[in-house]
Amino acid sequence: MLNTSSVGNRFGHVDLDDLDYRRRRALEPRAYGTSKLMNILFTRGIAQRWADDGIVSAAVHPGPVATSFGRDSWFVGLLYRTPLRHLAAITPEQGAAPLIELANRGADPEINGVYFARHRANGRENRQAHDPKLIDGLWTASAQLVGLG
Repeated sequence: MLNTSSVGNRFGHVDLDDLDYRRRRALEPRAYGTSKLMNILFTRGIAQRWADDGIVSAAVHPGPVATSFGRDSWFVGLLYRTPLRHLAAITPEQGAAPLIELANRGADPEINGVYFARHRANGRENRQAHDPKLIDGLWTASAQLVGLG
């Protein structure tokens, strides 16, 4: 299983008592980073729970892909309106390449629970990304939210 994340995970903060931002201000960059951090935590939860069943999970930051994603947001929209965006953005095909590469590795245990920044393992992560209590807590809270708790 591959989950798309982002280097934006570094700006996130998971609060198990306020997953939906009802008690804190949901600034767009922070909320986005939190969602991408949660993708990494979820990836690690899968890796821990189902490795013995041969299920492998990894998270990937594909890079700044030149698509219309986030175009209507005020924060990401700033990037779309700058002429410099074309210098950093990669094509959708280039963005898909690390996902395809990992998918082709199949159930390789070496990638299980790993966060990749493009093609490199162990990209820069938020310090919460390896917290076992947070991995388990998010898993439990998510299960409860969807009626599996």
